[in-house]
Amino acid sequence: MTVRIHGHSDDLVCLDVDGQATEVGADDEVRFRLGHEEAAPGQNAAGVLVTMRYTENGCWSAEIGQINEDCEIPWPVRVEARMGERNLYSVTAIVECPLGTPCVVMRRRNLAGYKTPWRRYDAETGRDAEAP
Repeated sequence: MTVRIHGHSDDLVCLDVDGQATEVGADDEVRFRLGHEEAAPGQNAAGVLVTMRYTENGCWSAEIGQINEDCEIPWPVRVEARMGERNLYSVTAIVECPLGTPCVVMRRRNLAGYKTPWRRYDAETGRDAEAP
């Protein structure tokens, strides 16, 4: 499956999985964890962490990293600049991963200038929950 992640406005990030797009509210930063942090017996933990950050120049940046030090990034990952298209103020992170790869969205709400702990975000309900 193809996962595309890009800034959509100054407070939204778009998560597009095989053409099915979901908007995620984000004050200035949101993380997408694709894959498994812990492996099943006989398998390696694998996945990728995509962090989208709204910068002071009014653009979204994408940071790509491992979920943790013991996890491989087993799939092709790239960042594209979509010049001449709609997303002029955001790069797009693209991950080619197996069908059914879990995606956990984590964000923190910036209320009154204070950072709160990272929280899971459920796009179906539109609600936050404590992050593990």
